Amino acid sequence: MKENLEKHFARNTAGITIPEFFWGFGLPVVIDSAFLQIFLKRAGASNFTIGLIPTIMFIGISVFPLIAGFFTSQKAYKRNAVIWLHVFSSISILIFGILILLFGEMIDIVAVFLVCYCFLAIGIGLCMPVWLNYIVKIFSVEQNVKALSVMMIAQNIAKIIASFGIVVAVEKYAFDLNMSGVIFLLAGGTFLLGSFGFLLTVEPPDEVQQYRENFIKHTLESLKLVLKDKNFLMFLTNDLEYFAITSVLAFYALYAIEFCGIAPSIAAGIFVGFNFAGSIASGLIFGYYNCFSLKTKCLLSKLITLIAFMLLILYPTLLSFLVSSFLMGSSRNLKILIFPPAVKKISGLEDITPYFAVSALITLPFSTGISMMSGKLLDYYAYLEADSYRLVFLIMSVIVVISFVIVSRVELD
Repeated sequence: MKENLEKHFARNTAGITIPEFFWGFGLPVVIDSAFLQIFLKRAGASNFTIGLIPTIMFIGISVFPLIAGFFTSQKAYKRNAVIWLHVFSSISILIFGILILLFGEMIDIVAVFLVCYCFLAIGIGLCMPVWLNYIVKIFSVEQNVKALSVMMIAQNIAKIIASFGIVVAVEKYAFDLNMSGVIFLLAGGTFLLGSFGFLLTVEPPDEVQQYRENFIKHTLESLKLVLKDKNFLMFLTNDLEYFAITSVLAFYALYAIEFCGIAPSIAAGIFVGFNFAGSIASGLIFGYYNCFSLKTKCLLSKLITLIAFMLLILYPTLLSFLVSSFLMGSSRNLKILIFPPAVKKISGLEDITPYFAVSALITLPFSTGISMMSGKLLDYYAYLEADSYRLVFLIMSVIVVISFVIVSRVELD
Protein backbone atom coordinates (compact mmCIF):
# COMPACT_ATOMS: atom_id res chain seq x y z
CA MET A 1 0.00 0.00 0.00
CA LYS A 2 2.75 2.47 1.00
CA GLU A 3 4.66 1.80 -2.23
CA ASN A 4 1.51 2.38 -4.33
CA LEU A 5 0.84 5.69 -2.59
CA GLU A 6 4.41 6.87 -3.10
CA LYS A 7 4.26 5.86 -6.78
CA HIS A 8 1.37 8.29 -7.33
CA PHE A 9 2.79 11.09 -5.15
CA ALA A 10 3.34 13.60 -7.99
CA ARG A 11 -0.04 12.94 -9.60
CA ASN A 12 -1.96 13.09 -6.33
CA THR A 13 -0.12 16.22 -5.25
CA ALA A 14 -1.17 17.88 -8.53
CA GLY A 15 -4.72 16.58 -8.05
CA ILE A 16 -5.14 18.25 -4.65
CA THR A 17 -3.14 21.36 -5.58
CA ILE A 18 -5.14 22.40 -8.67
CA PRO A 19 -8.43 22.74 -6.72
CA GLU A 20 -6.73 24.71 -3.95
CA PHE A 21 -5.05 27.00 -6.49
CA PHE A 22 -8.40 27.93 -8.05
CA TRP A 23 -10.10 28.20 -4.66
CA GLY A 24 -7.27 30.49 -3.63
CA PHE A 25 -8.54 33.12 -6.06
CA GLY A 26 -11.94 33.25 -4.35
CA LEU A 27 -11.06 32.78 -0.68
CA PRO A 28 -9.80 36.37 -0.10
CA VAL A 29 -13.32 37.51 -1.01
CA VAL A 30 -15.34 35.35 1.40
CA ILE A 31 -13.12 33.68 4.04
CA ASP A 32 -11.14 35.77 6.55
CA SER A 33 -11.58 38.63 4.12
CA ALA A 34 -10.75 42.27 4.79
CA PHE A 35 -12.67 43.08 1.60
CA LEU A 36 -15.77 41.40 3.04
CA GLN A 37 -15.51 43.31 6.33
CA ILE A 38 -15.43 46.66 4.55
CA PHE A 39 -18.09 45.66 1.99
CA LEU A 40 -20.56 44.63 4.72
CA LYS A 41 -19.78 47.68 6.87
CA ARG A 42 -20.57 49.98 3.95
CA ALA A 43 -23.74 48.00 3.28
CA GLY A 44 -24.92 48.85 6.82
CA ALA A 45 -23.77 45.85 8.88
CA SER A 46 -22.96 46.27 12.60
CA ASN A 47 -19.82 44.90 14.26
CA PHE A 48 -21.95 42.13 15.77
CA THR A 49 -23.18 41.16 12.29
CA ILE A 50 -19.61 41.10 10.98
CA GLY A 51 -18.69 38.93 13.97
CA LEU A 52 -21.46 36.54 12.90
CA ILE A 53 -19.60 35.74 9.66
CA PRO A 54 -16.93 33.50 11.24
CA THR A 55 -19.61 32.22 13.65
CA ILE A 56 -21.79 31.03 10.75
CA MET A 57 -18.79 29.34 9.15
CA PHE A 58 -17.79 27.62 12.39
CA ILE A 59 -21.34 26.34 12.92
CA GLY A 60 -21.31 24.98 9.37
CA ILE A 61 -18.00 23.18 9.81
CA SER A 62 -19.00 21.89 13.25
CA VAL A 63 -22.49 20.43 12.68
CA PHE A 64 -22.60 19.28 9.08
CA PRO A 65 -19.38 17.19 9.09
CA LEU A 66 -21.32 14.63 11.14
CA ILE A 67 -23.75 14.13 8.25
CA ALA A 68 -21.02 13.89 5.64
CA GLY A 69 -18.96 11.56 7.80
CA PHE A 70 -21.91 9.21 8.24
CA PHE A 71 -22.96 9.00 4.60
CA THR A 72 -19.43 8.55 3.26
CA SER A 73 -18.10 6.17 5.92
CA GLN A 74 -19.54 3.17 4.06
CA LYS A 75 -18.02 4.14 0.71
CA ALA A 76 -14.77 2.49 -0.33
CA TYR A 77 -14.09 5.37 -2.75
CA LYS A 78 -14.67 8.97 -1.71
CA ARG A 79 -13.35 11.03 -4.64
CA ASN A 80 -16.76 11.72 -6.20
CA ALA A 81 -18.12 12.88 -2.86
CA VAL A 82 -15.17 15.28 -2.49
CA ILE A 83 -15.81 16.74 -5.97
CA TRP A 84 -19.57 17.25 -5.69
CA LEU A 85 -19.39 18.68 -2.18
CA HIS A 86 -16.90 21.26 -3.51
CA VAL A 87 -19.34 22.05 -6.34
CA PHE A 88 -22.21 22.53 -3.88
CA SER A 89 -20.09 24.95 -1.84
CA SER A 90 -19.37 27.04 -4.94
CA ILE A 91 -22.95 27.71 -5.96
CA SER A 92 -24.02 30.05 -3.12
CA ILE A 93 -21.32 32.64 -3.88
CA LEU A 94 -22.12 32.47 -7.59
CA ILE A 95 -25.77 33.15 -6.80
CA PHE A 96 -24.92 36.10 -4.53
CA GLY A 97 -22.82 37.72 -7.26
CA ILE A 98 -25.63 37.24 -9.80
CA LEU A 99 -28.24 38.73 -7.40
CA ILE A 100 -26.13 41.85 -6.86
CA LEU A 101 -25.63 42.34 -10.59
CA LEU A 102 -29.32 41.79 -11.42
CA PHE A 103 -31.06 43.54 -8.55
CA GLY A 104 -28.44 45.81 -6.95
CA GLU A 105 -29.89 48.13 -4.31
CA MET A 106 -33.39 46.63 -4.62
CA ILE A 107 -32.40 43.86 -2.18
CA ASP A 108 -31.25 43.93 1.43
CA ILE A 109 -27.62 43.12 0.65
CA VAL A 110 -26.59 42.18 4.20
CA ALA A 111 -29.57 39.84 4.70
CA VAL A 112 -29.15 38.17 1.29
CA PHE A 113 -25.43 37.73 1.91
CA LEU A 114 -26.06 36.09 5.28
CA VAL A 115 -28.44 33.58 3.65
CA CYS A 116 -25.95 32.77 0.87
CA TYR A 117 -23.13 32.54 3.39
CA CYS A 118 -25.13 30.04 5.44
CA PHE A 119 -25.30 27.78 2.38
CA LEU A 120 -21.56 28.23 1.80
CA ALA A 121 -20.91 27.26 5.43
CA ILE A 122 -23.15 24.18 5.06
CA GLY A 123 -21.32 23.15 1.88
CA ILE A 124 -17.87 23.57 3.42
CA GLY A 125 -19.04 21.79 6.57
CA LEU A 126 -20.22 18.81 4.52
CA CYS A 127 -17.01 18.83 2.49
CA MET A 128 -14.44 19.36 5.25
CA PRO A 129 -14.15 15.92 6.93
CA VAL A 130 -14.40 14.01 3.64
CA TRP A 131 -11.77 16.25 2.01
CA LEU A 132 -9.41 16.14 5.01
CA ASN A 133 -9.65 12.37 5.25
CA TYR A 134 -9.16 12.09 1.48
CA ILE A 135 -5.97 14.15 1.33
CA VAL A 136 -4.53 12.12 4.23
CA LYS A 137 -5.68 8.85 2.66
CA ILE A 138 -3.98 9.23 -0.74
CA PHE A 139 -0.47 9.88 0.66
CA SER A 140 1.87 7.90 2.87
CA VAL A 141 2.42 9.30 6.37
CA GLU A 142 5.99 10.27 5.45
CA GLN A 143 4.89 12.29 2.39
CA ASN A 144 1.69 13.80 3.74
CA VAL A 145 3.05 17.06 5.17
CA LYS A 146 5.15 17.66 2.03
CA ALA A 147 2.10 17.24 -0.24
CA LEU A 148 -0.03 19.47 1.99
CA SER A 149 2.65 22.18 1.95
CA VAL A 150 2.76 22.19 -1.88
CA MET A 151 -1.05 22.42 -1.93
CA MET A 152 -1.14 25.32 0.53
CA ILE A 153 1.70 27.20 -1.17
CA ALA A 154 -0.19 27.07 -4.49
CA GLN A 155 -3.39 28.20 -2.78
CA ASN A 156 -1.64 31.13 -1.12
CA ILE A 157 0.05 32.23 -4.36
CA ALA A 158 -3.42 32.45 -5.89
CA LYS A 159 -4.65 34.36 -2.82
CA ILE A 160 -1.86 36.93 -3.18
CA ILE A 161 -2.67 37.42 -6.88
CA ALA A 162 -6.35 37.87 -5.97
CA SER A 163 -5.58 40.29 -3.13
CA PHE A 164 -3.66 42.61 -5.44
CA GLY A 165 -6.53 42.37 -7.91
CA ILE A 166 -8.83 43.55 -5.11
CA VAL A 167 -6.49 46.50 -4.43
CA VAL A 168 -6.71 47.61 -8.07
CA ALA A 169 -10.50 47.17 -8.16
CA VAL A 170 -11.09 49.08 -4.90
CA GLU A 171 -8.77 51.92 -5.87
CA LYS A 172 -10.52 52.31 -9.22
CA TYR A 173 -14.16 51.68 -8.28
CA ALA A 174 -14.17 52.02 -4.45
CA PHE A 175 -16.92 49.62 -3.33
CA ASP A 176 -19.21 50.13 -6.32
CA LEU A 177 -22.06 47.60 -6.17
CA ASN A 178 -21.58 46.28 -9.71
CA MET A 179 -17.85 45.87 -9.16
CA SER A 180 -18.55 43.98 -5.94
CA GLY A 181 -21.02 41.73 -7.76
CA VAL A 182 -18.39 40.88 -10.38
CA ILE A 183 -15.86 40.05 -7.63
CA PHE A 184 -18.30 37.67 -5.92
CA LEU A 185 -19.22 36.12 -9.27
CA LEU A 186 -15.55 35.50 -10.09
CA ALA A 187 -14.97 34.03 -6.62
CA GLY A 188 -17.80 31.52 -7.04
CA GLY A 189 -16.70 30.73 -10.60
CA THR A 190 -13.13 29.89 -9.60
CA PHE A 191 -14.46 27.72 -6.76
CA LEU A 192 -16.58 25.79 -9.26
CA LEU A 193 -13.80 25.39 -11.82
CA GLY A 194 -11.26 24.20 -9.29
CA SER A 195 -13.58 21.54 -7.86
CA PHE A 196 -12.89 19.18 -10.75
CA GLY A 197 -9.11 19.05 -10.20
CA PHE A 198 -9.58 16.04 -7.94
CA LEU A 199 -10.29 13.96 -11.06
CA LEU A 200 -6.50 13.66 -11.44
CA THR A 201 -6.03 11.82 -8.16
CA VAL A 202 -5.58 8.07 -7.74
CA GLU A 203 -7.47 6.76 -4.72
CA PRO A 204 -6.91 3.47 -2.88
CA PRO A 205 -10.13 1.86 -1.56
CA ASP A 206 -11.06 1.95 2.12
CA GLU A 207 -12.08 -1.13 4.01
CA VAL A 208 -15.74 -0.68 4.96
CA GLN A 209 -18.07 -2.52 7.30
CA GLN A 210 -20.68 -4.82 5.79
CA TYR A 211 -23.47 -3.32 7.89
CA ARG A 212 -24.64 0.26 8.27
CA GLU A 213 -25.41 1.90 11.60
CA ASN A 214 -28.12 4.53 11.88
CA PHE A 215 -27.04 8.16 11.99
CA ILE A 216 -27.63 8.69 15.73
CA LYS A 217 -25.72 5.55 16.67
CA HIS A 218 -22.89 6.45 14.28
CA THR A 219 -22.64 9.95 15.79
CA LEU A 220 -22.68 8.64 19.37
CA GLU A 221 -20.03 6.04 18.55
CA SER A 222 -17.84 8.72 16.96
CA LEU A 223 -18.27 10.97 20.01
CA LYS A 224 -17.48 8.09 22.34
CA LEU A 225 -14.36 7.23 20.37
CA VAL A 226 -13.05 10.80 20.49
CA LEU A 227 -14.14 11.75 24.03
CA LYS A 228 -12.25 8.85 25.60
CA ASP A 229 -9.02 10.02 23.94
CA LYS A 230 -7.81 12.50 26.57
CA ASN A 231 -4.63 13.26 24.69
CA PHE A 232 -6.65 14.30 21.64
CA LEU A 233 -9.00 16.44 23.75
CA MET A 234 -6.00 18.36 25.08
CA PHE A 235 -4.71 18.71 21.52
CA LEU A 236 -8.05 20.27 20.50
CA THR A 237 -7.21 23.31 22.64
CA ASN A 238 -4.74 24.06 19.85
CA ASP A 239 -7.80 25.34 17.98
CA LEU A 240 -8.32 28.15 20.51
CA GLU A 241 -5.45 30.01 18.87
CA TYR A 242 -7.09 29.53 15.46
CA PHE A 243 -10.39 30.97 16.75
CA ALA A 244 -8.58 33.93 18.31
CA ILE A 245 -6.77 34.75 15.06
CA THR A 246 -10.03 34.43 13.11
CA SER A 247 -11.65 36.90 15.49
CA VAL A 248 -8.82 39.42 15.11
CA LEU A 249 -8.80 39.04 11.32
CA ALA A 250 -12.54 39.75 11.31
CA PHE A 251 -12.01 43.27 12.68
CA TYR A 252 -8.43 44.47 12.34
CA ALA A 253 -8.97 46.02 8.88
CA LEU A 254 -11.81 48.17 10.30
CA TYR A 255 -9.51 49.16 13.18
CA ALA A 256 -6.82 50.17 10.68
CA ILE A 257 -9.20 52.26 8.55
CA GLU A 258 -11.20 53.94 11.32
CA PHE A 259 -8.45 54.75 13.84
CA CYS A 260 -5.02 54.26 12.27
CA GLY A 261 -5.30 56.33 9.07
CA ILE A 262 -4.83 53.44 6.65
CA ALA A 263 -6.52 53.57 3.22
CA PRO A 264 -9.38 51.10 2.53
CA SER A 265 -7.63 49.74 -0.58
CA ILE A 266 -4.53 48.90 1.49
CA ALA A 267 -6.58 47.19 4.22
CA ALA A 268 -8.76 45.29 1.74
CA GLY A 269 -5.90 44.04 -0.44
CA ILE A 270 -2.36 44.53 0.87
CA PHE A 271 -3.17 43.22 4.37
CA VAL A 272 -4.55 40.07 2.79
CA GLY A 273 -1.53 39.75 0.49
CA PHE A 274 0.87 39.88 3.46
CA ASN A 275 -1.31 37.40 5.32
CA PHE A 276 -1.02 34.89 2.50
CA ALA A 277 2.69 35.62 2.02
CA GLY A 278 3.09 34.51 5.64
CA SER A 279 1.19 31.34 4.81
CA ILE A 280 3.57 30.59 1.94
CA ALA A 281 6.63 31.18 4.13
CA SER A 282 5.38 28.83 6.85
CA GLY A 283 4.39 26.29 4.19
CA LEU A 284 7.94 26.24 2.86
CA ILE A 285 9.76 26.26 6.21
CA PHE A 286 7.50 24.06 8.32
CA GLY A 287 5.81 22.04 5.59
CA TYR A 288 7.96 21.41 2.54
CA TYR A 289 11.26 21.40 4.46
CA ASN A 290 9.47 20.03 7.56
CA CYS A 291 11.53 21.94 10.11
CA PHE A 292 10.86 21.04 13.77
CA SER A 293 8.61 18.38 15.27
CA LEU A 294 4.80 18.58 15.22
CA LYS A 295 4.63 19.67 18.85
CA THR A 296 7.31 22.32 18.44
CA LYS A 297 5.36 23.69 15.47
CA CYS A 298 2.21 23.87 17.61
CA LEU A 299 3.94 25.86 20.35
CA LEU A 300 5.88 28.05 17.94
CA SER A 301 2.69 29.09 16.14
CA LYS A 302 1.31 30.47 19.41
CA LEU A 303 4.40 32.55 20.07
CA ILE A 304 4.15 33.96 16.54
CA THR A 305 0.48 34.81 17.12
CA LEU A 306 1.20 36.59 20.40
CA ILE A 307 3.82 38.78 18.71
CA ALA A 308 1.28 39.68 16.01
CA PHE A 309 -1.37 40.65 18.58
CA MET A 310 1.07 42.72 20.66
CA LEU A 311 2.10 44.70 17.58
CA LEU A 312 -1.54 45.58 16.90
CA ILE A 313 -2.10 46.63 20.51
CA LEU A 314 1.12 48.56 21.18
CA TYR A 315 2.30 49.83 17.76
CA PRO A 316 -0.67 50.33 15.40
CA THR A 317 1.33 51.66 12.43
CA LEU A 318 1.12 50.56 8.80
CA LEU A 319 4.34 48.54 9.19
CA SER A 320 2.94 46.80 12.28
CA PHE A 321 -0.27 45.88 10.46
CA LEU A 322 1.73 44.41 7.59
CA VAL A 323 4.03 42.43 9.89
CA SER A 324 1.05 41.25 11.96
CA SER A 325 -0.77 40.16 8.81
CA PHE A 326 2.29 38.17 7.76
CA LEU A 327 2.66 36.53 11.19
CA MET A 328 -1.04 35.65 11.53
CA GLY A 329 -1.00 34.11 8.06
CA SER A 330 2.06 32.08 8.99
CA SER A 331 0.48 30.86 12.22
CA ARG A 332 -2.87 29.93 10.66
CA ASN A 333 -1.17 27.95 7.92
CA LEU A 334 0.88 26.12 10.52
CA LYS A 335 -2.35 24.98 12.17
CA ILE A 336 -3.69 23.68 8.85
CA LEU A 337 -0.45 21.80 8.15
CA ILE A 338 -0.27 20.31 11.63
CA PHE A 339 -3.86 19.19 12.15
CA PRO A 340 -4.34 16.24 9.71
CA PRO A 341 -1.03 14.43 10.40
CA ALA A 342 -1.29 15.15 14.15
CA VAL A 343 -4.79 13.63 14.31
CA LYS A 344 -3.53 10.63 12.35
CA LYS A 345 -0.66 10.20 14.79
CA ILE A 346 -2.71 10.66 17.96
CA SER A 347 -5.58 8.41 16.85
CA GLY A 348 -3.51 5.59 15.36
CA LEU A 349 -6.41 4.84 12.97
CA GLU A 350 -6.52 4.42 9.19
CA ASP A 351 -9.92 6.13 8.69
CA ILE A 352 -9.92 9.26 10.85
CA THR A 353 -13.12 10.79 9.45
CA PRO A 354 -14.84 10.41 12.89
CA TYR A 355 -12.10 12.53 14.48
CA PHE A 356 -12.48 15.27 11.85
CA ALA A 357 -16.27 15.13 12.01
CA VAL A 358 -16.62 15.26 15.78
CA SER A 359 -13.71 17.54 16.75
CA ALA A 360 -15.37 20.63 15.29
CA LEU A 361 -18.58 19.82 17.18
CA ILE A 362 -16.68 19.59 20.47
CA THR A 363 -15.06 22.99 19.95
CA LEU A 364 -18.27 24.63 18.66
CA PRO A 365 -18.95 26.69 21.83
CA PHE A 366 -15.52 28.28 21.48
CA SER A 367 -15.45 28.68 17.69
CA THR A 368 -18.82 30.45 17.67
CA GLY A 369 -18.59 32.18 21.04
CA ILE A 370 -15.22 33.89 20.60
CA SER A 371 -16.07 35.76 17.38
CA MET A 372 -19.60 36.66 18.57
CA MET A 373 -18.16 37.92 21.86
CA SER A 374 -15.64 40.06 19.98
CA GLY A 375 -18.33 41.72 17.85
CA LYS A 376 -20.55 42.31 20.86
CA LEU A 377 -17.71 43.85 22.86
CA LEU A 378 -16.82 46.19 20.01
CA ASP A 379 -20.42 47.41 19.76
CA TYR A 380 -20.82 47.71 23.55
CA TYR A 381 -17.56 49.57 24.10
CA ALA A 382 -17.74 51.63 20.89
CA TYR A 383 -17.37 54.83 22.98
CA LEU A 384 -13.79 53.72 23.76
CA GLU A 385 -13.04 54.03 20.02
CA ALA A 386 -9.61 52.52 19.25
CA ASP A 387 -9.28 51.12 22.77
CA SER A 388 -12.32 48.88 22.19
CA TYR A 389 -10.32 47.07 19.50
CA ARG A 390 -7.23 46.88 21.72
CA LEU A 391 -9.35 45.36 24.49
CA VAL A 392 -10.59 42.62 22.16
CA PHE A 393 -7.07 41.93 20.89
CA LEU A 394 -5.82 41.67 24.49
CA ILE A 395 -8.54 39.13 25.36
CA MET A 396 -7.54 37.10 22.29
CA SER A 397 -3.93 37.16 23.53
CA VAL A 398 -5.01 35.64 26.86
CA ILE A 399 -6.85 32.86 24.98
CA VAL A 400 -3.67 32.07 23.03
CA VAL A 401 -1.64 31.84 26.25
CA ILE A 402 -4.18 29.37 27.70
CA SER A 403 -3.89 27.30 24.52
CA PHE A 404 -0.08 27.31 24.77
CA VAL A 405 -0.12 26.02 28.36
CA ILE A 406 -2.49 23.10 27.63
CA VAL A 407 -0.92 22.06 24.29
CA SER A 408 2.51 21.94 25.96
CA ARG A 409 1.21 18.88 27.89
CA VAL A 410 0.07 16.96 24.79
CA GLU A 411 1.97 13.77 23.89
CA LEU A 412 2.41 14.21 20.18
CA ASP A 413 5.89 13.16 19.08
